Amino acid sequence: MPNFIMIKVLPNEVKGIIADSGYTTVKEELSHQLEHLYNLPSFPLLDLTSLLTKIRAGNSFEEASAIEQVKRNKQSLFIIHGEEDKLVPTEMAHQLFAAAGGEKIFG
Repeated sequence: MPNFIMIKVLPNEVKGIIADSGYTTVKEELSHQLEHLYNLPSFPLLDLTSLLTKIRAGNSFEEASAIEQVKRNKQSLFIIHGEEDKLVPTEMAHQLFAAAGGEKIFG
């Protein structure tokens, strides 16, 4: 299982960020996919899988949060997200935009 990397400080070479169909948190994204794509309840499967991921990889699904990452952002952020996206709800892009620090323009 992959170990989620939480970036604390971006290198100076990074001048902006482009997010394509970004999700808010791993837990919310997997919950959406289980319920809307596979018609499965997220509880208890998601909670058990998150616990196993914490044990094996060191991070739970709750810790993998793009929302928390963009709150600390100071760079320009460009979010691309189509209205017809079935894998990642468009509402997640709006939540990322609202939480983001740095320069942002809604268009």
